[in-house]
Amino acid sequence: MTKIFYCPINGWDCPYFKEDNTCALVDEGDDPVMECDDAASIYDEDEDDYFMYRDEDGKEYDAQELLEMGYHFVNGEPMLPL
Repeated sequence: MTKIFYCPINGWDCPYFKEDNTCALVDEGDDPVMECDDAASIYDEDEDDYFMYRDEDGKEYDAQELLEMGYHFVNGEPMLPL
């Protein structure tokens, strides 16, 4: 699973904005809500539910959907139990 974050303001002039409207800060291991004033103005940093997760087939899930599918979160990353 790949963690993704959709830009809440469609910031096409931002250096981290990607063509699919996601934020490259996540690719670098950063949290956009902590690093970006625009994202912080939309989301509360105490919540983690602003991330989406994309599987190898391109299907996207939010954290609640992954929990319902049997995933567990370890250090913020979804993991299937062994």
